[in-house]
Amino acid sequence: MDRSDPPPKRSSAGDSSRSGCSRREFLVRLTSASAVVVVPGLAGCQAQWPGEFGEHIRTSDRPTSMTFDTGVAPFDALSTVGAALAVEAGPIRFLLIRHSDSDIRAIDRICTHMGCDMKPDHGDGDFCWGLWSSAARELTCTWHGSRFDIDGKVVAGPAPTALERFDVAYDAASGVGTVVFGGGVA
Repeated sequence: MDRSDPPPKRSSAGDSSRSGCSRREFLVRLTSASAVVVVPGLAGCQAQWPGEFGEHIRTSDRPTSMTFDTGVAPFDALSTVGAALAVEAGPIRFLLIRHSDSDIRAIDRICTHMGCDMKPDHGDGDFCWGLWSSAARELTCTWHGSRFDIDGKVVAGPAPTALERFDVAYDAASGVGTVVFGGGVA
């Protein structure tokens, strides 16, 4: 055999001479063709899973604070120690939790594992939600079972990081409090 001759083709079950292209080339062509069909089909597609495509991205329109009064609905739900209330302030979705007579805490309610909105008082059509245990002072994500304590720290995974905790200035005498969103406590 001369050095300029091409190497002989294999004659086995993986023989590429029958199909006209190698297995690798076939897979490359298949995935390229799929991309041409699938990618245009995604135009105008909206996220169907919690947290997909940056659904909970913190934006520049994020408020710096929010004031609440536990004497006025819906915040009167916090009159009992251990109670939690799902609240939204612009793009921020969080829980206010009555820790003691003089202390109210605020933690982000978006699970750090897959982006589930752990709103405890969920609707019928919700894919995932949170379960708040006032006895254990824990928030559980129903999607994959992550659990967080009252300060947002991971008690059980698979969540990789703690929930963001926000500072709260609360005056028990007046029942008025302010949640501060800038920076927060991690």
